[in-house]
Amino acid sequence: MNNEQFLMNDTDETHPENINEILHEAAESIYQECIYFNQNPKLRELCLKKYGANCYICKKNLKTIYGESIKYIIDIHHENESSVFKNECEVNIEDLKPVCPNCHTIIHMKKDPCYTIDEVKEMITK
Repeated sequence: MNNEQFLMNDTDETHPENINEILHEAAESIYQECIYFNQNPKLRELCLKKYGANCYICKKNLKTIYGESIKYIIDIHHENESSVFKNECEVNIEDLKPVCPNCHTIIHMKKDPCYTIDEVKEMITK
């Protein structure tokens, strides 16, 4: 299949029609997590002390790719996000994982529930 055929194929599942909606919803979830952890910097600090600044999924460290000024660009993902934002439980450090922005976007591209860390790891290894 050449590039023109790929671009013209509207039924290709690798590019769903609602991709903008999917990405917008993922961004909203990530934004809420970022606000939460910016308001709770101690949790972020504890997570990074426990796991380091490499992405828990793809193992990349953005500092090694982009340089020293980017070393703190790592998201903190809560594996049970709905309970955190509804204040239904105390945060368990085991539920927090550092993830790069790319992997974090993939996690939140599926809703109710979002992809698990293991599911995204499997996507990478395929």
